[in-house]
Amino acid sequence: MNYNEYHFNSKQLAEMENEANKMIRNQQYIKEFLADFMDGTRSLEIPADYMTFLLLLFKIYFNLDVVAALLPALRTGVRQKISINLLFRSVMDDVINLYYLLGTVTRGSGRRISLKNELNVLHKEFLMSCEEIIRAEAKIQGYGYHDQHFKQSESPDVEATLLEMRGENPEVYDDGKNEYRKNKDIRTTSLASLKPLFEMTDYAGFLSEKQKVRFIAARGFSHSEMFTYLFKYFSQYQYYSPKAHEFHLSDALLDLKCYRWALMEVLNSIGEINRILSLNNTREMEQKLNKKIRASINWE
Repeated sequence: MNYNEYHFNSKQLAEMENEANKMIRNQQYIKEFLADFMDGTRSLEIPADYMTFLLLLFKIYFNLDVVAALLPALRTGVRQKISINLLFRSVMDDVINLYYLLGTVTRGSGRRISLKNELNVLHKEFLMSCEEIIRAEAKIQGYGYHDQHFKQSESPDVEATLLEMRGENPEVYDDGKNEYRKNKDIRTTSLASLKPLFEMTDYAGFLSEKQKVRFIAARGFSHSEMFTYLFKYFSQYQYYSPKAHEFHLSDALLDLKCYRWALMEVLNSIGEINRILSLNNTREMEQKLNKKIRASINWE
């Protein structure tokens, strides 16, 4: 007897089986559409900063590829939803970043300068995390310095490494002040119309998903509450508490519904990117998207 048969009655098993089968079909359908869309951009001359949107779609695609491999396991072991939900958490994080960056793109002159500045803000966050990794790595290596296989001369020169890394990134690091530039300084040349919205975010530290969603809502994207719901729901599977553990072992019906909603948001994001890139077949692509969104809503 498998895990599901032991813990759920026949009605629950039949319902989960039915929903899981439909999810598997729809996910494959949407994954193939995503691959076709990305292939269709290969011949286009896309500005480097706009490539960010396609790179985020690539990240989403690879996570969905792993999800596709795990979904069949739900038929016999509902606990597999823990791993699947964490993958969907990453998908929604990418969707949030995608819409956040889309919100910096405006019509008219200098319309991409704000996007470039936000990419630098994210780059700064990456470098600051790298610094923590480098310092931690030095301490890890230090654990072995008393072992005969380690010599003190092998100790990494952490400060030299950090100085080199900072010097290679003047757009986010101020050598004169010997500190990372504040977000507001990186955004000096951003469009004036966006600056009041950026004030809702932390000028110095990392941007949280909550801050990004607040910016997304202020830019007029109507799905911001769905982003919050899905990201928070999937995040429950990353953190532990005794009650959360019970939640993790419940049936997967709500999870399957959330997967469907997450896939719909991926489809919506493709439509937004399609308009930004101004593809020649924009209208045809939108018609295909609408058809797939309707199919997902009806769970065909």
